[in-house]
Amino acid sequence: MERIHKHRDTPDQCWVLRQGKVAFGIKEGETYPIEGVNMIVAAEEFILGWGAPGLQFRLYDFYKERDAVLIPVQPERLRELLPKYTVGFALNQHLARMALVTANILRERRSVDKSADVETYNANAKKYYFAVTELGEIADKFRFPPILQLVEKLKNELIYEAGRIHAVPEKTLFDVATQKGGVASVPGNTVLCEQGTEGDELFILNRGTLDVFVKGAKVASLSEAGSVIGEIALFLGEHRTATLRTAGACEITRLKRDNLKAFVEGNPIFFETIAASVSKRIRNTFVLIRDFDKKNQPHPGKIEIPAFLLGKPGEDKLAHLFRELHNIQRFKRFEQLKPFIEKHKADYQHFNELK
Repeated sequence: MERIHKHRDTPDQCWVLRQGKVAFGIKEGETYPIEGVNMIVAAEEFILGWGAPGLQFRLYDFYKERDAVLIPVQPERLRELLPKYTVGFALNQHLARMALVTANILRERRSVDKSADVETYNANAKKYYFAVTELGEIADKFRFPPILQLVEKLKNELIYEAGRIHAVPEKTLFDVATQKGGVASVPGNTVLCEQGTEGDELFILNRGTLDVFVKGAKVASLSEAGSVIGEIALFLGEHRTATLRTAGACEITRLKRDNLKAFVEGNPIFFETIAASVSKRIRNTFVLIRDFDKKNQPHPGKIEIPAFLLGKPGEDKLAHLFRELHNIQRFKRFEQLKPFIEKHKADYQHFNELK
């Protein structure tokens, strides 16, 4: 297969796959096929850039077979066309499939790592991102070369990218849902959908809290107004991957595939909002896959450390951040860094005491 772009290339266009087969790759020799007609592919980075302006990089290697027909599309043109039902639905359908495939890849990798805790990793990644960003602003302001060099090194860590993903607030459909009507008041302890059942609808949470269960165990709670749940089932018609239950009285907007077109016609931001949410999830999954691979790659003479001694996921990178800063501060003693150290005193002291 011919490689079109590599992971971390700067994106310049996406494509419509008219026919044939393309593939995305995570590392050498590991590729996953994408096959279809009139599919919009390799657009995740542009969608993410609309909500979080800044330099974006390709999430994966991208390949095409010889007979695949790809029509280039500029990101500005894609955004113009996205409110159209056929374009928006086709894009989100492909993104939904990508989200499912990448989630399964991550699940298979992490099945051998029982200590994995995605929520803890994401929380530590967010903390890491904000700390590095704040440190970079101080270093830029006062022009501290050692700190500037440290910040550049810290930004190259995968956990920084994961934190950046979670630090950017998502657009929500709260206003759209409430203005369009169709809002239902749902009593507490009501099951909206059950894991394993077929689904062709999504839910927008307008008020209240939803609990998420997988195999009978509660894995999350959602309470942010405008949270969208079930878009994968809506676009793919797949079986539900989780059970949703109201924790208390809620107001829910329910969108079925049958009335989606009418809803979208009055809400041009709908497809872009869903695409941004799913693209963010895809990007986060790729970051976690690569971080997992990096930590688990074989090294000659590597000593295996029991999982319970490794600490919580992401803590190793936080420890590196604060220890490196401590080593610089011991010799340079930049007075302007004292407010930063005081603000992060608990982590600063904790990780340096563990050395």
